[in-house]
Amino acid sequence: MTLLRKLLVCAIFVSLLSLSYVFVTAQEANEITTDDNEQEKIQTTSIYTWEHILQTSKYQNEPIIANGNVFPPPPNDNAHNCLLLLTNSQIMKHCPNAPNHDNDDPIHHGGSTTILYERPSSHIRGVFALPQSNPEGTLQKLWFLSTPGRMGKDYIEELDLRTGNVIQVLRIPGTNDAHDVVLVKKSLFLCDTRTGNVLELELPQPQTDPTTTFSKEYLNATMGHKEKNKMYPDATILKLHEGFDRADHINNIAVAKDVLLLSLHGTDGLKKKVKEKDSVTRLSALARNKDDVGISGRELVLEDGFRLVEDAGVWNHGIAFWEDKDENDEEQSQIKFITLDSKHGSLVSVVVSGPGSDVREREVLWVADTTHPTLQLPTDENGKRVRYKGMIAFTKGLAVQGDVAYFGVSTARKFREHISPTLLVAVNLKTKEEVFVRNMYSKGVINQVVTEAYLGYSFENVESIMMQMDETEEEEEEEGEDNLELGSEEL
Repeated sequence: MTLLRKLLVCAIFVSLLSLSYVFVTAQEANEITTDDNEQEKIQTTSIYTWEHILQTSKYQNEPIIANGNVFPPPPNDNAHNCLLLLTNSQIMKHCPNAPNHDNDDPIHHGGSTTILYERPSSHIRGVFALPQSNPEGTLQKLWFLSTPGRMGKDYIEELDLRTGNVIQVLRIPGTNDAHDVVLVKKSLFLCDTRTGNVLELELPQPQTDPTTTFSKEYLNATMGHKEKNKMYPDATILKLHEGFDRADHINNIAVAKDVLLLSLHGTDGLKKKVKEKDSVTRLSALARNKDDVGISGRELVLEDGFRLVEDAGVWNHGIAFWEDKDENDEEQSQIKFITLDSKHGSLVSVVVSGPGSDVREREVLWVADTTHPTLQLPTDENGKRVRYKGMIAFTKGLAVQGDVAYFGVSTARKFREHISPTLLVAVNLKTKEEVFVRNMYSKGVINQVVTEAYLGYSFENVESIMMQMDETEEEEEEEGEDNLELGSEEL
């Protein structure tokens, strides 16, 4: 009996263990299923998913807006529209398909380029236009973001394109080395690269005094001066969007209905790390509505529904979206994030919606030809090319309009304000073929390439406005000379 009892107890014990295992396994499975369901629920209900961001932009008249791209593009968006090129010293207009009678080589020297404004070492990195300053849809006045000198204070300046003069200057309080500014409806969004914050600014009021102008010499003397720069009034800050710091190095911003999409240069790949932390290159986001409890003031993550793009490259510049349409099967269409892998001198795409988005399908669309004469680095005493952080070519400044990406390429240097010429490259995103590579005498790297779709005005009329002003000034000078002659005769 004792033996039978022992066997019975063992049998009961084993049965209880088995039941316990089944119960635990079922409970774990239930937890896993619950986690999956919660994640699936987030992905289907969150306003921060890529599907929601992109579908909202397409079907609710809430486009994603960046300096070099509006998605979805407006009806008048065309690959041949003129562009603005913002460099460290200039604002230039370039019309890709305009006739150039100075040469017969449209691939390398084609199109038409006009310098609209030039001031050395002003580091121009963004522009916007106000409707009240440009009546009847004619672009006459333009605001631009500047950081005079190296890592100095930031300003927004109002430029009268008819005269080529700055007519108003506002200082951005508390910022340093701002890299981008974008106008969306009644707000400006500015990337303060030094602090990692995004400032939402009140729209400035246009200059109404026709006699107010600032010479380039005066601006150079006062903006870089520790005390004299305080003479300029401050722009008004409406909101401060926090979530990043100096190590993240925010470069560019694209504004959607519910999120601020940000290209973070990060410290990825740098030998010298910024002390606060290490930060990888990525396309990230902040909630645009600061009233979202628990989300405001921090980077959005997968638990919020937002999936970072971390595999586009190193030191990315530029944010653009482009739909690779499949005319035969709409479900096979893809929406791609287009950006520049600056570290490797290339243009890349990453699928963020449609087939391939689950694995973040990445493709290198173009790589710089480092044998190009414009991309030749200086050599040391041994005849070896002097590289900056291991690079030869550096890509920066991106626009996508039509099916074409336009971007700047330069030699990789520590100080980029004096690099000239640089290259403007055009690549057809559909065929993945190079359209042209052209020299631009830019006096510094191309920081931004700006589209008409973003600014809301055609650039074609700018030259004619400037010419009209020149003709008016010439007529006034001639009248003045006639009056002087009459006066001498009367005497």
